[in-house]
Amino acid sequence: MRELSRWYEIVYDNATKDKAELSILKAFRSADTIIPMLSTELPICSEDKLTSKLLLQKSF
Repeated sequence: MRELSRWYEIVYDNATKDKAELSILKAFRSADTIIPMLSTELPICSEDKLTSKLLLQKSF
């Protein structure tokens, strides 16, 4: 639980202690700007691409 509390401090209070924490914080912030731009729609695919070939095998 302490680790989670520490990261809460880092993210919300900019309380980084070293370069590694700062690097991780920058990566999270970068992801926060990219995520809203990602598509949430599924691509149109043929049914065979969405079906597992393992499920189509007959049992022996």
